[in-house]
Amino acid sequence: MLSSGIFQTRLKFSEVKPIFKRGDQNDTPNYRPVSLLTSFSKIFEQVIYNRLYHHINNIHILINEQFGFRHASSRDIVSYKLTKNILTELNNKLLVGGNLLATFIRHLTVSTMTSCCLKWNFMVVLQKLIT
Repeated sequence: MLSSGIFQTRLKFSEVKPIFKRGDQNDTPNYRPVSLLTSFSKIFEQVIYNRLYHHINNIHILINEQFGFRHASSRDIVSYKLTKNILTELNNKLLVGGNLLATFIRHLTVSTMTSCCLKWNFMVVLQKLIT
């Protein structure tokens, strides 16, 4: 299978089951489909994933700034690194570029405002940006 690159049709079997989310049980949008795969398919998928992941990491295909879908990476790490870089530049009396600043503000307001405000004093960050 690995050498031919063909996953045989009879191994592609799955059973789709509706799982109730919430609301009216007679309303079909209140269900989500879940595919039940064979054990062999799951194991085979994990083997391929591990090989591909190690290959990509060993030859450094992804840059360090690629945070999505990577082990030990999250949007909190992105927010931290971006905040740290901006504050370092501001503390050194250097100018922070408009695109970087706009990206920082958009990132905070759109995706992580709640988690950032809980972890960092957001008013300090805003004060640094204003002065």
